[in-house]
Amino acid sequence: MDKQNLLSIGEFAQLSRMTIKALHYYEKIKLLQPAWIDPDSGYRYYDASQLHYVQMIGLFTDLDIRLNYLTDELYAEYMTADYKKLLAYGRNATKEKIEELNKKMRYIDYLEEFLTKQDSSISSENDTMLWLLPCNDSPENLNINSALKQILHELKQYNITARD
Repeated sequence: MDKQNLLSIGEFAQLSRMTIKALHYYEKIKLLQPAWIDPDSGYRYYDASQLHYVQMIGLFTDLDIRLNYLTDELYAEYMTADYKKLLAYGRNATKEKIEELNKKMRYIDYLEEFLTKQDSSISSENDTMLWLLPCNDSPENLNINSALKQILHELKQYNITARD
């Protein structure tokens, strides 16, 4: 093979804005294979036409499409893929991420409301996380079971389940 028209892995990494480590990983999971591997040195070389493909990989990973899903959907020819299916997957992944962030916000709201209801602020003397547990008594007398039951009951108001 004429390697004069090929890019070394370092050159390809620089042009594609990927790391050499990422390119090795893409090869390992069979997502992006080098155009040629020198049998004597093991050096990897890429064709300039593969830049488009690696940019697609970057775009899809930015859209939260997992690499293992990409390996199933992008084919060896690098240009044939079911883009609608990939984008639908990315949309679902993003919706799940938004829902997870919404759950975290609801929990933050719950904790802020809980702290607002407390008569005293949290002291820095108590470096434990027991302040997160609802307790009308001192930490020494804290009944963990009843506190957890109270948390579960109050979280229902914020549409947060125990699995969240």
